[in-house]
Amino acid sequence: MRIKALINVLVIILACVVPMSGMEYGLRFKSHPFPANERTSLTLGNHEFPVGEEIAFGFELGFYDKDRFGLICTATGNDGTTISLVSSSVDGGYQPGIVINEKLNLIPVEFDATPENPQHPVIIIRRNENKVIFVYDRERYTFNADLSKMKSVRIGFGKLQTQATVAPIEIQDVRIYQEAKNTRKWELRQHRGDSVFDDLDGDLAVSASPHWLLDDHIDWTEIYSLHTAEEIQTAFDPEKEIFYIVAPSRITEFNPLSGSSVNIPVAKDGRVMKYSNYLVFDTITDRLLSYSLSPKQTNTFDFSTKKWEKDIQSDMEPHFSNHGFTTDGRNAYMFGGYGFYLYTNNLVRLNLLTGGMEEIALHPLPDPRTSSALCVANGKLYLFGGMGNSVGKQEIPSRHYFDLWEYDLDTMKGKKLWECDTASNNFLPSASMYYTPKDTCFYLASTLSGGCMMRIYPNRPGYEVVSGNIHSKMDYRDCVFNLYRSANGRNYYLVIDKRLNDFSHDYAIYFIAYPFRDTLLYDSFKPSGRSVSGSNDIWWWIGGGLLFLCCVGAVAFLMRRRRSVAKPEAIPPVETETLQEAPEEASQMNEEPEPVFVKEATSKPEPAQTPLPTPEPVSTPTLTAANPPCFDRDKSAISLLGAFSVRDREGNDITPRFTSRIKDLLILLVLYSEKDPKGVSYETLDEVIWFDKDEKAAKNNRNVYMSKLRILLEEVGNIEISFVKGYYRVESGNVTIDYHEIMTRLREKDIEGEADSRRLDEILELLLHGPLLPEVANDWIDSFKSNYTSTSIQILSKELERDDIDSELRLRIADSILLHDPLSEEAMMAKCRILTERRMKGVAKNLYDIFCREYEKSYGEKYTTAFSEIVN
Repeated sequence: MRIKALINVLVIILACVVPMSGMEYGLRFKSHPFPANERTSLTLGNHEFPVGEEIAFGFELGFYDKDRFGLICTATGNDGTTISLVSSSVDGGYQPGIVINEKLNLIPVEFDATPENPQHPVIIIRRNENKVIFVYDRERYTFNADLSKMKSVRIGFGKLQTQATVAPIEIQDVRIYQEAKNTRKWELRQHRGDSVFDDLDGDLAVSASPHWLLDDHIDWTEIYSLHTAEEIQTAFDPEKEIFYIVAPSRITEFNPLSGSSVNIPVAKDGRVMKYSNYLVFDTITDRLLSYSLSPKQTNTFDFSTKKWEKDIQSDMEPHFSNHGFTTDGRNAYMFGGYGFYLYTNNLVRLNLLTGGMEEIALHPLPDPRTSSALCVANGKLYLFGGMGNSVGKQEIPSRHYFDLWEYDLDTMKGKKLWECDTASNNFLPSASMYYTPKDTCFYLASTLSGGCMMRIYPNRPGYEVVSGNIHSKMDYRDCVFNLYRSANGRNYYLVIDKRLNDFSHDYAIYFIAYPFRDTLLYDSFKPSGRSVSGSNDIWWWIGGGLLFLCCVGAVAFLMRRRRSVAKPEAIPPVETETLQEAPEEASQMNEEPEPVFVKEATSKPEPAQTPLPTPEPVSTPTLTAANPPCFDRDKSAISLLGAFSVRDREGNDITPRFTSRIKDLLILLVLYSEKDPKGVSYETLDEVIWFDKDEKAAKNNRNVYMSKLRILLEEVGNIEISFVKGYYRVESGNVTIDYHEIMTRLREKDIEGEADSRRLDEILELLLHGPLLPEVANDWIDSFKSNYTSTSIQILSKELERDDIDSELRLRIADSILLHDPLSEEAMMAKCRILTERRMKGVAKNLYDIFCREYEKSYGEKYTTAFSEIVN
């Protein structure tokens, strides 16, 4: 009994250290909203599992829909016995049930697992006792069954041939225990098509109609599209996660979670503004609210009566197209916009409950602009970017703004937090952006590369792209570009509503899940290598890690003790694995791969509209490239500069498929292939990666992982790993390896004339991608980083001293030096002088202040050269 009690304590501790940010990987099962033939199934292994005295399986589970009814998983014995876990509807709620053959045994608890707070159910089949045990929320429920003839079982999740009622679940970390030993573990993280391998024995699991959650965090997915000549607008309910696409004669309710849509007929169109996107969903009253800012007017749509409250006939032209928009749940805030040849900088507050509107004065007042992004967070209003000019007139050349403002909601007094040079940042943001306290940053969509997700920080200039690109063609008369977020913060949706020259609408909704690609794969590293999540998160993870190690040690002790007991009391499986020495055959490898951290429509003549401009891609927040890129890192590319990433021949990002071990192996091969013409010896590989194994086990692991790496690289391009006289070397072929390209150019000494200018452009393009592998922190890589940084700065510093280069090139050189050495006085001074010459003295002063703070923090003394001495 003492052992049982201690095991239960360990289960509780393990549950406590599981991150509660929701399921970031796993498998989502398409459920009742989908046709029966499209619902999801998952079959574990390509064979039946021997039962022996005891077999058990457990997994992480969460329901993503309120309607939780349906089948979850089934174990089918060779004797025809079926044991299923279902979610049953009972008195308006849902309870787990164990179905043994045709008998339903209800469990008297609420089935309340969610992706944000998953549970870990375990089903134990104890053949020698003729019992089936269900473990849920640390409680056991035992049922009798005739298991005497059961020799083996096949285990599956979701749809069966005889049962198509699938519960709306997300699962991950599926484990099988045989005789209390963990023999299979499917994380359901890395996958190829519909297949996924277990991490302990390489056993295959196959899914039909899968929805892999990891894919949702990397690239945008188009989930809805429409082409229509009708005047349409969009609103979103973040609580129910429903889109409302409003047309004159109907409202389409679209559920992005299920993919289903319902049309609500509307007898008469009562919108006060039919152009652009003057529409919001009020979550307080569950009504649609149509508004106009000039004149100030509102109308609401009641879903119970299917009518607009007021009989309004309107065909007004908008004065504030593409205004910034945000809401705090009670009020909506709208800023700026374009109409009748004017950019504006008005701020209007709309009371969603009463429909009342008031204009609010901001101090200081940003320049007039359209297409800025707004956000309310922590009692403050934030405003970012846009396009306009200082006087607000269209006939005067407009410019893109790349600035962030902060205002107190009570006083509406504030300040500009930062501003960047906009020469290379000619994109526009979505109308709304969202603050995430965990990451201390704002997330917004931008028109860069046809649509991508970005983040910006309140306390430092610049942006970071955190998603793949949509590549939507920006060919339109004008466009609505709106970002929406679900109330739980997990799902982001981007509406791109392009009105074409024939006044028809090319409409699409795209989806991506949080956390995004870089926070998921690289654990949220800042450019300096410090974690964005802060010191508190670091200590949380350290504490969780120590608890986990304690748990593993305790379980190992109990397993040894268990062997000394003649017939121990059966206990529920505990999440741990038995470490084994690597076997001879590569096909039997059992070393567990480490996780990777991985505006309007009108038929009459109208004033000239200013559409969202077509953006030009840039490499970094500070890159000002006058020429087209010299290197293509978008396909057949291995990137080590700025962050580790790999793209295949088609341009797909396959970085998530590089486990920590394979990633280290590839990095080591690339770095040593540049350092030594021979490459890297197998002894060095074993010492660095498999230092904890004996020679035989290290060799076996090396062969297995080298084989895995070669298979992955086949998808990238014609790249080869050669092995000659005990040395491995990477031959890049037609694959772009940015580290190889930069080191080749840095080694070349005597460059003159036109070649010098061209080579310098290539060097700057590569260096501006960022430092070498900032997210990788290993002792063996430090010398490579140091050599790369020192060589780069030495060459660039000499170029910065030249008198025969223009200010544009000098600025790019200074940017590159500061990216690699933030405390370079020469680069800081050069950039401050250039910015001041360009009448961006405020930006220059901000750069200087940041430098002074970092200087004092690093050297323990204040920087003594005054700003005026530098710029004058």
